[in-house]
This record gives sequence, C-alpha cells and structure tokens, in this order.
Amino acid sequence: MKKYMAPSFFRNLFVVFLDVVFAYAAFYFTVYAIEWEVLDRFLTSPKTAGFWAVNTIYLALCIINFAVFRTFQPSWRYTSFSDLLSIAYVAVCTNLSFLLSLFLLRHVYHIGLPLRVTTLIIATFIFLTFLTFPRVLYRYFMFERKKAAGQTQVILFGNLTSIDLFLRYNKTRENPFKVDYAVVTEKKEKHSAQKIHGVRVLTFSKFMSWHGERTYREGTLFIVVDARLFGATLEQIFDAAKSHDLETLRVADLNPLQTNQLTLKPVAIEDLLSRERVELTNELPATLIHDKTILITGAGGSIGSEIVTQIMKFGPKRALILDQSEYFLYEIDQQLRQNRCANEWIPLMADVSDQDAMRLIFKKYRPHVIFHAAAMKHVPLSEVNPKAAFENNVIGTWNVAKLAMDFQAESMILISTDKAVNPSNTMGLTKRIAEIICQACDLSQSKTRFAAVRFGNVLGSRGSVIPLFQSQIARGGPVTVTDKDMTRFFMTIQEAVSLVLQAGALGTLKETYQGGVFVLDMGEPVRVVKMAEKLIELSGYKPYTQIPIVFTGMRAGEKLNEELHYKDEKCQFNVIDGVHFIDGSKAKEMVPYKDVDAFVKQVKELFEDEDALVRSGYQFIVQPHASGHKN
Repeated sequence: MKKYMAPSFFRNLFVVFLDVVFAYAAFYFTVYAIEWEVLDRFLTSPKTAGFWAVNTIYLALCIINFAVFRTFQPSWRYTSFSDLLSIAYVAVCTNLSFLLSLFLLRHVYHIGLPLRVTTLIIATFIFLTFLTFPRVLYRYFMFERKKAAGQTQVILFGNLTSIDLFLRYNKTRENPFKVDYAVVTEKKEKHSAQKIHGVRVLTFSKFMSWHGERTYREGTLFIVVDARLFGATLEQIFDAAKSHDLETLRVADLNPLQTNQLTLKPVAIEDLLSRERVELTNELPATLIHDKTILITGAGGSIGSEIVTQIMKFGPKRALILDQSEYFLYEIDQQLRQNRCANEWIPLMADVSDQDAMRLIFKKYRPHVIFHAAAMKHVPLSEVNPKAAFENNVIGTWNVAKLAMDFQAESMILISTDKAVNPSNTMGLTKRIAEIICQACDLSQSKTRFAAVRFGNVLGSRGSVIPLFQSQIARGGPVTVTDKDMTRFFMTIQEAVSLVLQAGALGTLKETYQGGVFVLDMGEPVRVVKMAEKLIELSGYKPYTQIPIVFTGMRAGEKLNEELHYKDEKCQFNVIDGVHFIDGSKAKEMVPYKDVDAFVKQVKELFEDEDALVRSGYQFIVQPHASGHKN
C-alpha cells in the first residue's frame, strides 16, 4: 500500500509548498504595493517580534486552510470552477482569520502591527489571483493546447438555436471539436449575432461567396446541426465541402434536454433531394384514425408498412395489416413487436383480388377506415405481366371499394401515382382506372367516403432506383441510367405517408372534397443522372472517373418526364401545406358507377387476351364519360 501512496503524498506536499509560496508572494506583493513602509521595516529589522509573528501566523493559517479545503488534491490539468471556488474560500478564510490574529496580537499581546484592514481585503483578491492563475495556465498549456493540436476542425451550419445547443454539447465531449466558425442558414437570422460562445458567425450567402478562396485543414468537417435542414441548401453545403474534398455530416437529432446524446451521421441522398420539410398538425389524422378499426392493404410494402407505423401513433382501436406475401407480413409484424406497440394489430394474409377472402375479412372485422396501398407498382414487370397488373390494381381496388360500401365503412383512401397521369404504361393505366373507380364510388352514395392521393417516387422504397444505384456502386459500377434528360419527382417515404394521412383525412371528413383527387406537392422534378452523381459522391467516389455512368436508353412504357395532374384538371393549390386538390365536381357525369361496374366485368372476361385487355383499359380512360382527358 505504501508503494502506491508515496507518490501521491509527495505530490500533495509539493502542491502545498507551491501554494504557500504563491500565498506569501501575494501577501508581500500587496504590502509592497500599499504599505511600503511596513515592508521596509520588516525587511530591515527581521528579528523584531512583529516580523516573526506575522510570518508564523500567516504560514499556519495558510496550511490549515489548505488542509481543510483540500486544495492540493485536484489535478491542475483538470482544474474546474469548483476547484477555483475552493481556492476562493481559502483566500477569504485565511485573510479573515489573519485579520483576527492581528487584532489579538495588538490588543492582548501589545505587539504593534500597523497593517490596515483595506490592505488585507485587497490581499484576499491578490491571494486568489496568485493561486488560481498558475492552475489555469497549467491547464491551458498542458491540456488545452495539447488537446487542440489533435482536434478536428469543423464548420457548423444551421439556425442559431441549433448552433448554440451544439456548442454547449461540444464542451462536454471528451475530445471536443475545434469550431472554426458557424454559418446561419436562416435568412431571418442573418444580422442577429456576430459571435456565439466565442465562435464567429457568418451568413450563408457570405460563406458561399468566399468559401472557394479558403484553404481548409485536411480532415475538416462540415456539420449540419439543424436536423430540419434538407434540400437545396443542404446540397449547396455538400457541394461546397466536396469542392475541398471534405466530408459533410449532419446531426441526427439535437434534443435541448439531452445534448449529451447527440449523434452524427453521414448525409443521405434523401436529405439532398427532398425539399424543405412541411410542419404538419395531427388533428385531422387523429380524427380519422383514433379508436377505430383500420385496414391497411399492402401493409408489407414500403408505403404500406410506413402507413402502419404512422397510424399506430394515433391510437387506433385495431390495425388490420393485410398482405399477400408471407415474408413481408412477417417483417411488419416483427417490427411492431420490436417497437412494443401498445395498440392491437392483426396480421392477415390475403390477396385483394380474391373477393371471397376479402369479404370474410370485412365481415369478421368490419373496418372503419381502409388505406388501400396494395398494388403492382413496377413498370417493366407490369408491361410483361398486364393480367397481373389488372388483377391487383383494378380488380383488387374494385373488390376493396365494393366491400367498403357493402359493410358501410366510413372511408377508403387509395394510394395512387403520378404515372396515372397520361399513362404510357400498363402500371400507370391500371392506377388511373383505380382512381376512376374511387371517384365513381364516392359520388354514387353518401355513407362511405373515398379519396385518392397521387404522388411520385418515394426515396429508398423496395425496387426503386436508389437501392439499384447503391448496389451498382458497391460492385464498382457502372451505374446505369436510361436517359441523361430523364426527370422524376421524389419524396421521402415518411413525408409522403404523413401527407397521405392529412389528405385522406381531409378528403373523407369534409364534403367539399368529394369525388376529387389529392396530389402531394413533390417540389421540383429531379434529373435521375444528377441523383446518380450525388449517390456516387456520397459513397466517396468521383462520378464518371472512378464510377462510370452508362446511359442505356428508355425502356418500354417509360416516359422522359412524369406529370402530377392533367393540364385541364382544376387544381386547387395548397388546400393544406404540401397538398393540392384536383376538383372532381364534374366527375359524376364523367364517371357513372354503372360504367365502372360494366368495365370491371369486361376486364375479367379479357384475362385470356392480354393485348385486348390493355386496349380496353386505354379506351375506358379516354372516353368522355370516364375523365374528359384526351391523350
């Protein structure tokens, strides 16, 4: 034990010795500055009783207070505010007790010591300075400077609130970042601060104008601290970092109550291509879903599983998760179990084109609200298998719609696609027919409300272009793009579904929107080749040089550019944030329910002749009674 105690003992003894030296230096410095004649007397007559009395008493008081407040224990390398506070206590107690000692010497022992009270008050502050300054200096040179040499230099981007939280968090890190400057991305805050926590603040426009002239140290990081920053602004930040061969990271979440839990993650393609997020309220979806039995068809798919996840937040009485794939149904069931979902859910395996199986489900559970996401969505596969596309997208939608009316469900929301506008392929054709089915059903009766929600591609969904590009990049390329000028609308799955819930609730709860189609605001279309280039850059490669991009030509049924609505459709923009509405007030004359019923019967009869089946579909959607839109 002594072997381990000895170094600590000698170290503490050395610290006490230094503190005593600094304390005496502070005392004599004060006396020299204020009462020179006293100091002169002490130094010229060191054998006087006053000289030895002062030094002995002061030494004893210093050692006693150092021992009481244990100022020798804390490491100078990690000097903290509490350590400096202890030294302040020592300074006050030492000089206060010294003042009392002088009073006793003068009035009891009649030893004259002409030191004034003001001298000792000033000595207290000098004492504090002389003992704290060496510790702070030691911490800086032995710890802060050494640590700074290995720090990662970063530039922050976000609003002032997020920057403030990040800088506070950064101080608690074991290896804090060295923040060069902070860039405020919100225009309304551009003149609100010049510095924050000692860090220089720049406007985003100023940063963009001169970052190209700067030289950054290798390994510098651009960190986006605003978790709500997406789209064009984030893309500019990413491109600026890439121009200097630097990495861009973003904060996954910055909770002001738990800043020590901050997590950084790489920028994803979804962050770059999605537009600025819309803040939505939960009032409408809650009214639609809370304490009701909700049926979600296609619940194992990308959109369907996200619908399940989001509706569970609104407290449904029961969720019926239906899919024809055992594997996908198992996946979503396990996901709900892992999330420990408090609401009841029932996994149901059935095909929406099987009318008898669906009738049994409706009869047993009697759902109040149906989200119809089951569909065949892949364009090339639908082209090769038109019968399967019509079975899933047309017959399946008709079966669910009919049963919803038969069992007097409150509402049904159809998930549609931008490919339903001026369709050039079987998949788009069948989805346009599904829209017409829902419009006809909505206007043929008043007990069950129907709404169709139309939107473009969702980022990262199964079988979409992004997973394909990522797998091609992982293999070293080439990345295949059909045409360099091809554009598509993109949106994250989470945002698409949140808007679907808003639009579905609006369309089925309010009579104003009867018989229409809702269209999600997808922002500006994105060039597919640009998305491929960004994915390559996000993977750490350079497009065309390290990972080639090959243009293969358009496939059968593909369009160069997609559309979200017909030119002659009456579109009311932003009926709620992020959602437009296509007026269907004239749809009752254009889509008679009896014509839809007759067409569905015809579809079933044409299953043996796929070419005739597709022709009949196109004839149906261009007839005046169907939609009024001429291709």
